[in-house]
Amino acid sequence: MILKGIQNGWNWYSSFTVSELGEYLPQYISEGMFETLYFLRIDRNETNEWEIIYTTLSGKDYWLTKDITEANARAKMLVYLLENKIINL
Repeated sequence: MILKGIQNGWNWYSSFTVSELGEYLPQYISEGMFETLYFLRIDRNETNEWEIIYTTLSGKDYWLTKDITEANARAKMLVYLLENKIINL
């Protein structure tokens, strides 16, 4: 549930935790006539950013988002997958 309000003159909004975002990201996505599988991989890159990647078994990366925080990287991936109608909630 998304909450919002005003307290002491400040607007505030609730946000998902890393754990909650993780529940919404599927461990794998199947797509296409031949049921290509894309597996979720979470990693840190050489600049210490979090990367959320869907990759094939052969190691080819298809969808990648990254951010300094894991929660933001997960949120970006969730938004991307929903906006591009790759997944539904």
